[in-house]
Amino acid sequence: MFNSYAKIAIDKIGAGAMLSQLLLIMGIAMNAKEKKLTAAWLRQNMHYDPITGEFWWTKPGFGRTVGKRIGSRLWSKGKSYLTMKISGEVYYAHRVAWLYHHDEWPRGFVDHIDEDRANNAIENLRLASPAQNAARRPSC
Repeated sequence: MFNSYAKIAIDKIGAGAMLSQLLLIMGIAMNAKEKKLTAAWLRQNMHYDPITGEFWWTKPGFGRTVGKRIGSRLWSKGKSYLTMKISGEVYYAHRVAWLYHHDEWPRGFVDHIDEDRANNAIENLRLASPAQNAARRPSC
């Protein structure tokens, strides 16, 4: 009898975890690191050029060089995205660009219109549903 109650409790916990992961993937919920980073902090410590999509530090700090371009390539699931390390956390540059420019974390996916994942110019970024984000994905 105990086992069946324990199994139900574990199933509920697992379903809750799956739901929270789905909400994160869809961009409806923010993860803990996104809750910590704000547009105000970004603007105080770095500059984002909305035309080129590049970031660079404007204030010194641990691991920072003023004027140094921020971003490196991260390969994930066969895709290459620009990422940046801020306060010990790794962020996707396109999501940070959205926050910097629009004062809020994106709700949903951020899609690169020209399909160039290194082009984080604000005009090249759009919010997309999971279906829109996957529409241009190769089917093979």
